[in-house]
Amino acid sequence: MQALSVRWRSLSSSLLNVVTELESLSVVKPDGSAAVEAFRKLTYDATELFDAYTNLLVSRLTPFAPRRDLKEYSTAAKRWRDPWALMCNRFKHDSAQIVFVSGKSKVNGLTFLGFMVLAYRNGDALIRDVAVHKEGQEAFSLARTCAEILHGLFRVDLLAAKLIRATPDTDATQLSVVPGGIALAQTLQRLMALNFNVFGKSAIPFNSFELGTSLSLCRQNSRRLPDPAQITTTVRGDGVTRTFSFA
Repeated sequence: MQALSVRWRSLSSSLLNVVTELESLSVVKPDGSAAVEAFRKLTYDATELFDAYTNLLVSRLTPFAPRRDLKEYSTAAKRWRDPWALMCNRFKHDSAQIVFVSGKSKVNGLTFLGFMVLAYRNGDALIRDVAVHKEGQEAFSLARTCAEILHGLFRVDLLAAKLIRATPDTDATQLSVVPGGIALAQTLQRLMALNFNVFGKSAIPFNSFELGTSLSLCRQNSRRLPDPAQITTTVRGDGVTRTFSFA
């Protein structure tokens, strides 16, 4: 489907922007405003790509795919999509704000580069968005979250391939072939070289992938910043908001 190819290209471009911004950050005094804005754009492109798999592909195959296979695919694909679509929708439709968070352990110098999602409450408060920070995480690692989003997209792509193989061949179900590859491999290598550290209540294991002769999906472990650690959050005031959350 051409829509999948186009949206993979958009995702690849926005991922490259996030990785480039993270690589450019100074550990001593980072300014992550451009990195979090690039990540916000990534959530938009990722959600549109997920939607191409969960909506466009399903509508194309519904008349022909085995009903049980289609239902299993739709349920699984939606499960991988929903956390990132929620974040995207909080930004686009609920005026949630994304703010940069950085940290450094005073024990061993381990560093953290991440973000919080903040939501407006009671007219003059901007607090941690519990719809996104469901498990009480103080903040999320930018690089690690990118890896988790990609893990979900790769999972859905594999599920889509399985569904297409299960669909009987007819003239009506042939999917168009779009020539040309997607320049993603080098960006993935650069992403996997970044800092996946966490702090506070974030879980250590996370969904990721490994690069070798082929890409394999896996679980990996982050490193947690040992206490005490210095955590810095950057929030821009608007002249009205008087209460803010801090990591």
